[in-house]
Amino acid sequence: MNVKKRVFAKKKQKKQLGGKVGMPIVSSKKTKEIISQNYFELIIAPWMVTRWQSHDYGIDAMVEITKPIVNSEDNIATGKKFSVQLKARSDKPTIDGVFCIEEKVNTIRYWLNSTEPVMLCRFDINSKRIHYCWIDKSFASELTKKNPKWLVQKNICLHLKNTTELSSSTFDDIAAYVFNWKQEARIPLVPGEYFKLRENALTLCTNIAACTSDIDSQFLKVSINELTKKIEQATYTIAVTGPSRAGKSTLLNALVRHEISPVDVLPTTGLPVFVVGGTKDEVEVIFMDEKTLKISATSRSLKPYVTQNENPDNKKRVRLITVKLINANLDKGISFLDIPGLDDPSPDIQNITSAALSLSDAVIYVVDASTMATGGFSITKYHIDDLKKIVSGVDRLFFVLNKADNLTNGQKKLLLEYVLNTFNKYGITNLLPSAPILLSAQKAWENRQSKSSLDDDVSNLENILWNFLIRNNKTGLYRLREACIELKQSLEETITIVNSKLLNSKKRKDLIKNIDASKKYLTAIYQKIAEEKNRINSSIATQLHIRQKTIIDNLKKQLLAI
Repeated sequence: MNVKKRVFAKKKQKKQLGGKVGMPIVSSKKTKEIISQNYFELIIAPWMVTRWQSHDYGIDAMVEITKPIVNSEDNIATGKKFSVQLKARSDKPTIDGVFCIEEKVNTIRYWLNSTEPVMLCRFDINSKRIHYCWIDKSFASELTKKNPKWLVQKNICLHLKNTTELSSSTFDDIAAYVFNWKQEARIPLVPGEYFKLRENALTLCTNIAACTSDIDSQFLKVSINELTKKIEQATYTIAVTGPSRAGKSTLLNALVRHEISPVDVLPTTGLPVFVVGGTKDEVEVIFMDEKTLKISATSRSLKPYVTQNENPDNKKRVRLITVKLINANLDKGISFLDIPGLDDPSPDIQNITSAALSLSDAVIYVVDASTMATGGFSITKYHIDDLKKIVSGVDRLFFVLNKADNLTNGQKKLLLEYVLNTFNKYGITNLLPSAPILLSAQKAWENRQSKSSLDDDVSNLENILWNFLIRNNKTGLYRLREACIELKQSLEETITIVNSKLLNSKKRKDLIKNIDASKKYLTAIYQKIAEEKNRINSSIATQLHIRQKTIIDNLKKQLLAI
């Protein structure tokens, strides 16, 4: 391929198009498309557009990266390609220099599942400039930060910055991205899909148990029961606890990006609240008498049931509260558990907290660090006892120092040194997977309420959590996958046992049939023997009678002769 000839051809093409900046806007959609494609080819040269799709299913073209031959004007193909979706637009950017492109959510999911890198391009009809962005895991994460519920929408606005312009100066960055790109299983799950898969696995366990109920196999029954329990507990539960008034509820709201846990100046949470993924935002309140109430997923709706002020000593007899939210992280099989303060004076609440902790896989222990500013912070015996008790029963413990936003850097340094020294003294340090985490849940919650995509203090905690979960294969989705592999093996074993039992059953039926036939034949034999016996007896009797008569006749003749 001769670069000079190619560029000359493109310049000629541009001239034919009237390629000066400020060219009148073309109204025809097809014409806009043709112009944008020609300008794209002109800018991307000497890289090759291998084809333009005649039917647009979300990808317009495929680009192959080329590299020059040493001491030659020609280029050779590298075999590295990326897909392009090209949009022709004339709207102006926002004040922040951002272009908005509305796109279908299903198309975005299609891009994320592509086998090649996908570049979204915007061709400006007025300026003839092209801006681009990569559709990848980072892009999806940014969407989730700004709008956790984007996956259930039909369309969504995608943002392209006017600083990311496609030109020869960005070729090195593009080539580096494509050469280092690796396909990941990163496509976001449809909200509620994890729990649907989990229910399907449980249904299969139930069906296997029903099909094998008549089979006397203790091993099989134990295996199915263990698998059922493993699937039921596949979701990885992270409890948020600690002393009262430490900011646990605010931290939970920030973690799930939804105001679900009531916040007040007095201790609030009096009952544990499970937060899981779902197909829509709703709360299910289950009472002791098994009655169920569904309410909206807001802290105001939850307040009458979970707060100690409006439901003291659980007078409303609430057994369980489950909050279902549309949330990409929760849909990976993660759930959060908001539980009452460990230092609550009520024995009933202490029992509830202990029971809730026993259901947790990991714990985020939150303490108020704001008193460090006045010299009033300390790690007490109660903290140490709590931590040792928690560690003995959970997978991991994360220690969070909340409300640290008003501390100076010097105070933060002294605080961490004091906490670590105290933990070393009482043997706590080795029990923690990471160093104590300083943050401000309130600042993070305010940031997330504004739908900002910028990182905040809680982002650091999330990174630590997800690094641990992914590195150790702890997500509910992975645990469900492992359980399903065992379920498959158990199903194969079940089929073998059932076939064996069916085979034995068939043999048994054949044997019974043969025994019944033998019994009938045996009766016939007995009858035949009796008949033969009678015949023989009769024959012997006749012969004896004849023999007797013959002997008597002979004796009579001999006597007469004498």
